[in-house]
Amino acid sequence: MLTGPNNVSHAYLFNAPGLGGFTGPFINTVLDWMGLTPTYDQSKISNIVAATGISPIAGLGFDVAPPIDIVIEDQMALDITDPPGARNHSQQVLTDALAVYSAYSQLAPNLNQEQLDKLIDAFGSTKDIGGSNGKTLESALDALRVILLDPENGKIALSESRKTETGNRDKFYENLYELQNNGPFKDSADKVQLTLLSDLSPGAIISKIESNDQGGLATRFALLALNPLFWKEKN
Repeated sequence: MLTGPNNVSHAYLFNAPGLGGFTGPFINTVLDWMGLTPTYDQSKISNIVAATGISPIAGLGFDVAPPIDIVIEDQMALDITDPPGARNHSQQVLTDALAVYSAYSQLAPNLNQEQLDKLIDAFGSTKDIGGSNGKTLESALDALRVILLDPENGKIALSESRKTETGNRDKFYENLYELQNNGPFKDSADKVQLTLLSDLSPGAIISKIESNDQGGLATRFALLALNPLFWKEKN
């Protein structure tokens, strides 16, 4: 990308180190002071990094492009029983998080990066306090499965046997692909409006709870299911 920018349409970096090594931040400061800018087009680079915990590799040097922070399950947390050797720098961990981000983005492309981060992070805060970090992605996936696939025939909570098993990547992707290949998911893509409860004031939430329209029903369902969002069809 840096040696042949005219030959590259776009580059994607995943937890990649910055430029300049340990002295990178100092070099970047000097370049800024001198009014010098990079010779490459930063708009052609997606610098995707895990935003959770510490990743000494991704934090090395200065960023070649503005980082796109992705919330992951913190691999340093005590509720992670079998973390990969690279911990929070693991490409596997980042890939799993991106898979869930993609599912929500397909349903609601209007959600910006900050909203997606807040949404995924909230799923790690509302479920099973004390062990929620390790179930963040599974909880986010199962919320969509309940709404779109209705595996429990109208019940708002999945039985233990139907939940996506924590730490089982095969089952995680099996359930994810089943969801994405299902008719209700495809029919809902870019046709629903997702709203984060954290973006609403207490008064606004109460008002929606008391409403008898589609938004009111969706809000009551979200609160009962301990979901950090509600959705309704676009007008």
